[in-house]
Amino acid sequence: MQKSRLVELGEQLGNASQFISEDISRFNQYVSQINSLLREVGIEISVTVLDYTPTVSIEVIRKLVESELSQVVAGIEASEKELRGYEVEMQEHARYLSRKNELSSKLATISTKLETIANDNQQLNTEREERDKLFRELLLTIVQQQQKYSEIITIFGSQKAEVLSDLDFKDDIQFANSELLTGLQDVLDNRQVEVMAKDGTVSEFQQLQDLYSSIIAGDTNKIDSLGDETTRLSEDMKKKIKKSQAITPGNLYRCLYGTYLSVVPVVTYKRTALSKLSLGHKATVLIKIYLAQGTNPIIIDSHDDHLDNEFIVEELVGAIRKAKTYRQVILASNNGNVVINSDAEQIIIAQRDQGKISYIAGAIENPVIRDRALKVLEGGADAFKKRQEKYRLDS
Repeated sequence: MQKSRLVELGEQLGNASQFISEDISRFNQYVSQINSLLREVGIEISVTVLDYTPTVSIEVIRKLVESELSQVVAGIEASEKELRGYEVEMQEHARYLSRKNELSSKLATISTKLETIANDNQQLNTEREERDKLFRELLLTIVQQQQKYSEIITIFGSQKAEVLSDLDFKDDIQFANSELLTGLQDVLDNRQVEVMAKDGTVSEFQQLQDLYSSIIAGDTNKIDSLGDETTRLSEDMKKKIKKSQAITPGNLYRCLYGTYLSVVPVVTYKRTALSKLSLGHKATVLIKIYLAQGTNPIIIDSHDDHLDNEFIVEELVGAIRKAKTYRQVILASNNGNVVINSDAEQIIIAQRDQGKISYIAGAIENPVIRDRALKVLEGGADAFKKRQEKYRLDS
């Protein structure tokens, strides 16, 4: 407002100054000519010359106005410059504010992620504790399973001692050591860790193997130590796995926490492992076990296909005769030694005539049954002769 008034005042002062310097001077020239002509024509009158002599000249006022205007303009320019500075600062502030909002949003996101990570870590620790607990329970369960096997074997053998007199039952805990070491070799970087000890060196997994061996030997107090050692290795070896996208720490965990102990029942026949017996001897072992198991009636078919008469008389007949005291035994056999020497109370003979099958049944003492049995039983005559001598039967 002041600037426009000063500009207007300057313009008016300029006009006035121009009027004084130009128009009044020209007017006085006119007056001078007029007065000269008046004298020449003899008129005693003259026109007064105009003279403008104020106390403060217009020019001085104009310069004052110009000075004031310069100051006002300088102030305005300074204000505008300051305002532009404020605008820059405001723009910078706006950028900072925008950046602050962006950082606040990122901070909120990071805080949420940190909270999620904290919860995940807590859940991870809980899962690890549960994993270690279950691992110890698994080891203890295997040991308890062996104990149950021992109890069952003791009870089973004592109740049927005569039938199973030449059979021995044991329960062993087997340790799949090679499976454990092979799995570790597949997962770990062999340049950083030696899974299997070489000459003069000790494997980092030797203590783990020793603890397994102690548990197999019956030291259940080592279960917690084995759990602690497994946990330690799972953390220490995590940084030594192979650099492969297909191998992760999960592979290491599954390997270390695998089931490498198993209870295996071992059956020996006259101190010979079952795997080394002939097919006939294996069949005899199986029949003896079936005979000793339970009190319900049992049906045995084609039991003597791979056995000779001597073996049948020495091993099988006695077991059948003992089993008869506590359960009904039904045999399908072509061997006279089995039928006669096991004291069969009832013999059923099948006969096929012109496509029809018929049966006759009766005791050994029945002459008809005895005669028919002689025709179908292998070694029947000798067996019947011994039976006849034993009981003094009439022919």
